[in-house]
Amino acid sequence: REVGYDGKYSATVESAIELVAAEHFDVLIIGGGVTDANASRVEKEVTEILPEIAVQRMNLSREPLYWLKKALGR
Repeated sequence: REVGYDGKYSATVESAIELVAAEHFDVLIIGGGVTDANASRVEKEVTEILPEIAVQRMNLSREPLYWLKKALGR
């Protein structure tokens, strides 16, 4: 938020899908601790709701802002 982005956090696949169904998002960032199976599931279901959403998996090698800018092509 300090640099002009707003975001929401979800701890489960289900709540991420509910958030995307209720609001518009430009980017979905999947945390490094998410299993491959859950990452694939959330990406599939979220892109069915918002086909234009950018999806970016992140790891702890960089700050979340890096992954957000990468997903947005900045």
